[in-house]
Amino acid sequence: MYLTILIGGNKMSISDEMLFGHLFLLGMDIRMVSKPKQRGFHGQGRVLFLLSKHENISQRELASLAQIKPGSMTEILTRMERDGLITRQRDVSDKRVIHVRLTKAGTELAKENHQRHQWFCKTLFGTLSDEEKAELNRLILKIDQNIKNECLKNKEGENSHA
Repeated sequence: MYLTILIGGNKMSISDEMLFGHLFLLGMDIRMVSKPKQRGFHGQGRVLFLLSKHENISQRELASLAQIKPGSMTEILTRMERDGLITRQRDVSDKRVIHVRLTKAGTELAKENHQRHQWFCKTLFGTLSDEEKAELNRLILKIDQNIKNECLKNKEGENSHA
């Protein structure tokens, strides 16, 4: 499918594949620029953010909120504990429950990450007007809903053949 647009008085056709390519490259640029320059590993940023919002949360609840498998969460937390970013403590009344909380160093890193995130968002969307931001948001949600609908249709199709 092609979309014909007018740029500087010239007509230009944009295919779905071209749009996807631009979106993919934008995603690559976003990942490259937004990666923390200091220590860190996959999943740590999200865990730091969640811990900054939920004090003394159980490890199981944290894994659920972060949508990370419990085994992977254990690995992330082990590294974070080794780096002095968190502490883990067994619940006194239920030894199966492990509570996680940020240390002072973890809180500071979470604040730094938040400031870096705010700067990056301002950099990413700073040239857009409020109307353009609203339109971009509408389009992203529309694309996301279409993907979810297609996945649901595909899942239902798989189930009907079972």
